[in-house]
Amino acid sequence: MKLIVVFGPPAVGKLTIANELSELTGYPVLHNHATLDLVKSFFEFASKPFLDTVRAMRILILKEALKQKLPGIILTTGYTNTRASAVNFLKLKNLIQKNNGQIYFIQLTCSRKQLFIRVKAKEHRRFGKLITKKGLKKAFEQWDFFSQPPHIKTLSINTSKLSATFSAKKILNYIRN
Repeated sequence: MKLIVVFGPPAVGKLTIANELSELTGYPVLHNHATLDLVKSFFEFASKPFLDTVRAMRILILKEALKQKLPGIILTTGYTNTRASAVNFLKLKNLIQKNNGQIYFIQLTCSRKQLFIRVKAKEHRRFGKLITKKGLKKAFEQWDFFSQPPHIKTLSINTSKLSATFSAKKILNYIRN
């Protein structure tokens, strides 16, 4: 199985690009907010029980996908340059590689100016995403979304001026080589 982990700051285009990539590969998208929004109903956002449950759900889904021999999954997520975030990425890498799969880490970046424009897009209202400049600014003060995980090979794509289709094709070319 191939696991494509698409990560980056809020409003960078993770889901939009993941959906384009899904069209090209046929791989399903495990969207960040599919798990976050569900778990948020039970536990305070970003609390230890919240994060533990989100991570456990994702691992459970990936283990079953491996068991069922799915050809691939695209996971959208964030990386916050914390020890917990780094450990989570290493756990994903170890799980997939232990099961003879391939994992690709794709970091999407964008100028902060562009992120503040995109955060107000109507697509953000569909999920429990940040939808205001104020909320995005607060998130930037709280977490570092712009770092790469240590010791993990990562393709970085600046989406400031690229279309989702072009970005998805760039990812597809990367995972095929």
